[in-house]
Amino acid sequence: MSFNPAPYIGKKFIHGSDDCYGLVREFYEKEFGVKLTNYARVDNWWNEGGNMYMDNFKKEGFYLLGDRDEPLFGDLYLIAFCAPVACHAAIYIGDGKILHHVTNRISCVERYRGCWRNWTVARIRHESQKGVRPERREYDFSKRIID
Repeated sequence: MSFNPAPYIGKKFIHGSDDCYGLVREFYEKEFGVKLTNYARVDNWWNEGGNMYMDNFKKEGFYLLGDRDEPLFGDLYLIAFCAPVACHAAIYIGDGKILHHVTNRISCVERYRGCWRNWTVARIRHESQKGVRPERREYDFSKRIID
């Protein structure tokens, strides 16, 4: 599979529309034909008791991956970027790289390493994605562990 990230990179960050979740929504619609709900998201929701990604990923058709599951194109990495809960999402695009949109930066492709890897709290895959479907796992939200 050959993927060209050009249409997704270089976008200015605007919280609530052109942010990491906005990029995920655009990517999933264009690449997989999947329309994800456009959840209202005020700035700093992750420090105000919100947990948008973990509260909604199942109803959007995503399931958790385990540590042994190899990453596939389109997997989402949920990242607690300087926050108590996952407040950032990055899209795995292959070859150890992620596509994402960080606050006050333009959307870009980067290597999945350093703080992104260290602050990842979950990896999820959409049911529409092709490939071997790993065993479903449950997430204990209170302990941040996969059973």
